[in-house]
Amino acid sequence: MELKAALIEATRQRFRPILMTTAATVIGMLPIALATGAGAEWKNGLAWVMIGGLISSMFLTLIVVPVVYYVMDKMLEKVGLGKKKVIEIKE
Repeated sequence: MELKAALIEATRQRFRPILMTTAATVIGMLPIALATGAGAEWKNGLAWVMIGGLISSMFLTLIVVPVVYYVMDKMLEKVGLGKKKVIEIKE
C-alpha cells in the first residue's frame, strides 16, 4: 500500500475512537473546571490544563504526526536513505 493511502486509512480508522475518548474525558472534566466552592481554585486550573492537553494531543495524533511522518519519509526518499531494500536469499 502506498504511504499516503496507508496514513489516510489509519487516520480514518482511528478517528472515531480517539474523538470519542477525548470528548468523553473533556465532558467529564467540565464540572471540575467550572466548579465554584472550597478548594476549587486549584482544581479548576488542573482541569483546564487536562482539557487543553487532551484536545491538543488529539490534534497531534490525528493531524500532526501523520503529516510529519509523511514529510520525513519523502525527505529521506529524496536523500536516498528511504529506499526499501529487497534481500534475496539464495539456497
